[in-house]
Amino acid sequence: MKKIIKLTGIFLLLVVVVLIGFLILTKSAIPHKITTDSQSTIYRALIGTQSENLIKVIELMGGIGNVIVKNDIVVIKPNVQWWNHGATNLSALKTLVDLIMNRPSGFYGEVVIAGNCHRGSEPWTVEESGWIRVYERNSDIEGINNFSELTDHLKKIYRERYSTIHSIDFAYGATGAVKNYFGVVDIND
Repeated sequence: MKKIIKLTGIFLLLVVVVLIGFLILTKSAIPHKITTDSQSTIYRALIGTQSENLIKVIELMGGIGNVIVKNDIVVIKPNVQWWNHGATNLSALKTLVDLIMNRPSGFYGEVVIAGNCHRGSEPWTVEESGWIRVYERNSDIEGINNFSELTDHLKKIYRERYSTIHSIDFAYGATGAVKNYFGVVDIND
């Protein structure tokens, strides 16, 4: 009987310790506070081309030097799973990279284009991806018709300060990227 009471006591103590541990682990480290004085600034540019509007927005934010510092490693995640609609505009992306690289007070960091388009281990060879498929729209750079041509062009200009990587591929798997909440991609285009 003493053994049963002892085991029951140990069991109850263990349950209490587990519950306390659970409460400690699940409690937010920073208390949530509702406030009405928080503020966000939204910048918007209209009427120009994608590149012109991007430049206007960066200027409204105080210039590229206000956003990027000279030794930053800037990772840009474009949408290259598809081409045309839903894809990152090639001219706007080139403009952003050019703005960073030609920052007025210098740029000594690196710009990395990090793609993950779920098209196998070599997406730059797959005709159904935005890497080699010719863009009918979303590009207005003479001589550059797809994402591979753009990244090759940027590498020639900026050499070791520019990289393109293709992240882990899940072979047509799901992505947790927020970009997917903003639109639907028509796979028949």
